[in-house]
Amino acid sequence: MLGDTSNLKILIDESQPSCSFASDETRSPKSREMWDWEHIVRPIAPDIATAIQSTLDALCERIAEGSNNDYITSDTFPIAYLCNDLRGGRLDFPKITIMHTATLFEAATKLIPLALLSDKQCTEIRAAFIDAIVPALRSEIQLHTQVIGDLPKHCLWKTAYSVFATASFLRNMILHHSNSLETDESRNPLLLLYRQYCEHVEFIDAQIIQKHTIQLQTSIMHDAESNNWMDAKAFYEGQRGSFAVEMWYFYILNTVEDILAYLPPKLGQTTCLKILSESLDMLVHRYSQGKPSDQRVVQFRADIYVILLATVKFLYILCPVPSILLDTSPNYQVYLTIHNHCNALLSTVALMASPLREIYNNFRFGFSGKQEDSPNLSNSGFGIHGYPSQWLHWIEPSVFPLEHVKTFSQLPKEITSYLLVNLITKSPTTPYSLVVMSILLNGTFLPSLIVEKAYNDIHSLKLETDDTHSSNCNGVLCMNHHLDSYSELTNLAFPFSNIIIRCSPDLTLFSQFLIAIIRKVDNYTIFNCDEPPEWCVLPMWYHCIHSPLSEFVEPMINATLTELENILRPQISEFKRSLKELPCGCKLRRGVNSFSVDVAVLDKPVKEENIILELTKLVVGYLHGAISSCPAVLAICFKKMHLIEDIEELSDISHNCIGLHLIGICFYLCFTDPTVTARLPSNQQDICSDLAEFIFYTFCGTGSKPIKSQMARQAQQFLDSRCSWFTHKMDSIVSHLCSDKWLKCKSHQSDEVPIEFIEHQMTSLTCQILRSGSAKVSLDQVYRIIKDNRSWIIRHLGISSRVDHQESTTGNEKFTIIPTNMNENNRSKKFVGINSEYFSYRGLRDMPMDWGELLASDLGLGYSGIRNILANRPDFRDDTNMDDVARAMVSELKTVYRISDLDG
Repeated sequence: MLGDTSNLKILIDESQPSCSFASDETRSPKSREMWDWEHIVRPIAPDIATAIQSTLDALCERIAEGSNNDYITSDTFPIAYLCNDLRGGRLDFPKITIMHTATLFEAATKLIPLALLSDKQCTEIRAAFIDAIVPALRSEIQLHTQVIGDLPKHCLWKTAYSVFATASFLRNMILHHSNSLETDESRNPLLLLYRQYCEHVEFIDAQIIQKHTIQLQTSIMHDAESNNWMDAKAFYEGQRGSFAVEMWYFYILNTVEDILAYLPPKLGQTTCLKILSESLDMLVHRYSQGKPSDQRVVQFRADIYVILLATVKFLYILCPVPSILLDTSPNYQVYLTIHNHCNALLSTVALMASPLREIYNNFRFGFSGKQEDSPNLSNSGFGIHGYPSQWLHWIEPSVFPLEHVKTFSQLPKEITSYLLVNLITKSPTTPYSLVVMSILLNGTFLPSLIVEKAYNDIHSLKLETDDTHSSNCNGVLCMNHHLDSYSELTNLAFPFSNIIIRCSPDLTLFSQFLIAIIRKVDNYTIFNCDEPPEWCVLPMWYHCIHSPLSEFVEPMINATLTELENILRPQISEFKRSLKELPCGCKLRRGVNSFSVDVAVLDKPVKEENIILELTKLVVGYLHGAISSCPAVLAICFKKMHLIEDIEELSDISHNCIGLHLIGICFYLCFTDPTVTARLPSNQQDICSDLAEFIFYTFCGTGSKPIKSQMARQAQQFLDSRCSWFTHKMDSIVSHLCSDKWLKCKSHQSDEVPIEFIEHQMTSLTCQILRSGSAKVSLDQVYRIIKDNRSWIIRHLGISSRVDHQESTTGNEKFTIIPTNMNENNRSKKFVGINSEYFSYRGLRDMPMDWGELLASDLGLGYSGIRNILANRPDFRDDTNMDDVARAMVSELKTVYRISDLDG
């Protein structure tokens, strides 16, 4: 891939014998920090620089010729997929890049260590690297400009998206190498090249948006028959809407899918939003100027309903965080523009399609009177016309209640979870911060709902690995390290609890989640067991608490096993007998008075009961010393479990302490775990198993049934003896675990916290999780659970969404964690079924709307806007089929708004 790079290795190998190295004492502190291979390279730096220059030049020439031939012959380029872990991120990497740029940067990445030599005598290597790479990258700009200029007649859209993705990839890699070289900014050519690529990416972005806008204007949205508003005949007898709106939806939907499949996630979402905004601007202009006949009003209303419903769907795909969906801040200009366009369409349909009586009741006092009576005046900085996101309530009233539509934080927990599920499942990448937010927000409402409702639906608990999570993705710039793949999921609640307990800033969330599961699926059977439980029969909720609890007791386990090894270490007397002489050569003197005593003492056997008792004393002492460092989140959970109303079932718990009972179970499971005791020989493992059983009965009691186990009888005798040291330490442990101070820990969640603060907090917690291996696996599993069961979750949330209803999707009847195929993209099937998806006009034309309340609210229109739309109403233009009352109302409104017959 690097071309002929053998010269580099030959130069380095041949120069090694002649290289002399200074001793550590004579070398400067700076040179001591340098790698030894830098000193080897220094004498041959000019030769290496020449080799790098010739290697990269030959490679660039070859790939440039090949890429030009590919574009000329097939109007496209071969593409290469980037490493899965590289996509997105802080620099926003794309999913693909053109093959020849991938080849170039793989070569550059392998040669960059030579260019990073910091010694002044080796600057020619860095200069050769830069001189070879910069011209090739500048020629890429010219190639990209040529390809974009050929769009769309002589260039495929997928080729343009490939070029766009490649430009963003090159921009990021140039910045990466520029930072690696650590050259002075004024003398860094890569930094100047980076700025050029930033401008180049913006240029391609503007060109693609412009090309899409032109194509929408000139072909997609043109249809003479459906746009003939003056036609007195209903369009398809009122059974369907405009072909142009159907094609608009199909075009935007597939454009979004294509762009997000190629481009970086953030850049792709921004580009799609701009295209959507431009298309909505055309639709607003068309429908605000439309003059439908009486028979075409139904089509007019259904068209606008389709546009608004489709826009809601697109916003779910294109919003990276929930606050942007409702936030009216001018900082999100493109979202604000889309909201304004949708409000204009809603105002248009309200004034055009609402009954005449409602128009008269709300507008007979003129524009000034309408202002004074409006109940929704806003003081948010947007004037007297309400707030931009208010249209969401009218098109999706069950998802966006009017009183809460302004802020995401104050939405009900069911609606908040519904929006987060939509944003997670429709995101172009795995939105880890949104997954964390869905787990921690609203007191773990969504995880608790999933575990409780899915308990009876679970048939298979195995998550299979798919291609996107293989151990080696073999993508460009992949480091070929082992990626955390999906392991077998044996407990549905564990991934959620693992995230909650490791990263939640609220210490009470874990106990809320765990107690909700216990009440639903267990009923405390673990506390009534008369013998040590087996791991396979432990309840679901205990698996959640075992992981953090085992981390707490792990140091005690290791110290106890070490002491067991010391007690049962092979006798020294046997070792002494085998010695003929000391290592120094001296003879070993075997004195009767000394050596024989050692043999008598060390060879005396130790009873197993005494060993177990001594080790139990050690375990209790370790726990007594470490109990103050028990994680607060566990102590809170233990204490709150005492307050459950079914406390009578816990009367048989020894020491009357749930926390101690669970710690005893954890000790038993750890001491009997083969992976923990693998370092011990078989006889010591048997002792460890008896020790585990003895500790279990000592901590948890022997129950009410007749005692059968020998260890249980010995433990009961030990408890009956009431040893003072044991009683004192146990009382201290129980006192700490059952302290009322744990009930004083309150939840930190507040409705007053801005959603932007919550989003930043979740982003920080996500970075913390992604640095942990087990937590990262749990986060991936939660994402798959939500993604594969979107319809099931929404059904149990009880949200009746018009968008979901119009999609007519049939969700899973039962919960499943078998991966589903989410990559189906059959566009022919989509096009054939387009009229049955979002364009079920029989339902749309009769969609309920409270016209009186809508007209009474702030429509976001001024006097001239209201006047122009009223003038286009069919009953304002033709009163032939109207009764006298209706004519009087129209006449009065025309007088108030100064509408003449010529205006219509």
